[in-house]
Amino acid sequence: MKGGNLYDPGLHLFVDDVEVQDHPGFTRVVQEPARVQRQPVVRSERSWEGQWVSLWGSVLYDEEEDLFKMWYDTSGPTESGEEANFVCYATSKDGIDWHKPELGINTWQRSTANNIVFPTPQTPPGHGMDVWGVVKEPQETDPSKRYKVAFYQQQHADVPKADHTNTAETRKVYMWSIRERHGMYVAHSPDGLHWSQDDKLYIRRAGDAGSMVYDPMHRRYIAVSRRHNTIMDHFVLQWKQYRRVIALSTSEDFEHWTPLQTVLK
Repeated sequence: MKGGNLYDPGLHLFVDDVEVQDHPGFTRVVQEPARVQRQPVVRSERSWEGQWVSLWGSVLYDEEEDLFKMWYDTSGPTESGEEANFVCYATSKDGIDWHKPELGINTWQRSTANNIVFPTPQTPPGHGMDVWGVVKEPQETDPSKRYKVAFYQQQHADVPKADHTNTAETRKVYMWSIRERHGMYVAHSPDGLHWSQDDKLYIRRAGDAGSMVYDPMHRRYIAVSRRHNTIMDHFVLQWKQYRRVIALSTSEDFEHWTPLQTVLK
């Protein structure tokens, strides 16, 4: 890569026959990938992981450390016995054998012998933390922000929860409060283990499912989300039903994000 230019005219992506259809003797052969027989490679083994673990998180290869790093989601019991989401950390040399280190960072049942990295005691109260992606930037000038993560969260507010048993006005107040406090939040870390989060809502009304990556070609961050509560996009009059809507937001500094723009319905 010279001068940050990733374009290489010698690379060709043969997703169709355009570049080879006029070349006699060329034959398309579709290869079938072989699955690793030992599945799954990460499973629920610790008491704080509850009944399952899932990769609603991120895996990246750290070239500096020659190591695969994983942040994965669990649904384990809290101190009171209720279910809560934790983000845990694991490492691997080959992507198959994964190690869950005892990090000594966060307390679970009066012990820090676990691999929980989120939430931290400093995390603003919230529920339903869904990780969209973790990126590491060795060139980051601020060492405390070398790792970045974006995630969905609906933070608590002093508004009584309401359902069909409440008045229309009470439900309206509750629903509007959700619209103004749920969406994409971010956190930073110097090492991918010790995270700090503020209470700023960076992308309003983004949905719980999403993905965040860094685009080196355009030097920007891209967040793609299942857009939430946009009637004009979601409702299909002729079908009388709702549809899933995907929207995109970008940022050059991980601080200021563009408004969500619908890209797929």
